[in-house]
Amino acid sequence: AEGATTFIGVFHLGITDTDLSLRSTYIAENCGWLTAIIDAHCHTPYAQTVNGVYMAETGEYGNNIGVLELNFKDGAVTEITSNRVAIKGNESNSGITPDAEATAYIAEVEAKLAYLKTVVGTFPVALDGERTTVRAKEALIGNIATDAMRYYTGADITFVPGPFLRSSVAAGDMTMETLQGLFLHQETEVVYFDYTGAEVLAFIENRCLDGVPEVSSNFRQLSGLIVRYDETKPVGSRVASITMADGSDFDLEKTYKIAATDMERKNLFGDDWEEKGLKFKVDEVSLNNMF
Repeated sequence: AEGATTFIGVFHLGITDTDLSLRSTYIAENCGWLTAIIDAHCHTPYAQTVNGVYMAETGEYGNNIGVLELNFKDGAVTEITSNRVAIKGNESNSGITPDAEATAYIAEVEAKLAYLKTVVGTFPVALDGERTTVRAKEALIGNIATDAMRYYTGADITFVPGPFLRSSVAAGDMTMETLQGLFLHQETEVVYFDYTGAEVLAFIENRCLDGVPEVSSNFRQLSGLIVRYDETKPVGSRVASITMADGSDFDLEKTYKIAATDMERKNLFGDDWEEKGLKFKVDEVSLNNMF
């Protein structure tokens, strides 16, 4: 805006993506005219200054309330500070009083959602769904999700992007509420397409292993394949071997039936996959129900 002297960016990028250009720090480094950045996405509470730009993030899930204070003199910012007010587990000492009307409304909604406490499954061990696990390495929760897809669809190979897995599951009974929060979308569509063995190999090498061993949004949880790889090798030569889950040979020339989450249409075939005239069979059952 004409005449403005203070600029605050509100971003949803974070500071942990393996692609440095997708971090808020990249914007700060290249936009030194910004005054401050209120950040999100990486669930990381932090405060720092980069290239003269003050940056801060409060954390996640309403655990804290972030306060950013700017002091001015003669229209210029003289000081920037931030503070995180701890809420979760510290309600009585936070100095924040819940709004009575909002509290009553929440109680009313929770009563209508009592069915979410219905037990839909039982696990003998905990399932780790943390970002640092599902976006960087094989995870038991990823195995169960992709195995369920493969069992239900009859596909040769199934995969789910790590970011689609959003929470962990404690050992014992799993409720409908836990299941609803397990995936990125409550009703995740499953699509089918064919891929040759060579295309599967290229997909694993160039996308699934992108950023390994660091946390990466490109990492996939797989079923139907046993993949051995060396993360120290350069891109293009990290995959050491691939065999099918039943121990049979993986054939680069064979065409395999793939089942995957609906977002893979865009990830693998481009944003314009519809304009290209590509069509995909969509299963009537969501990934959540397959699980």
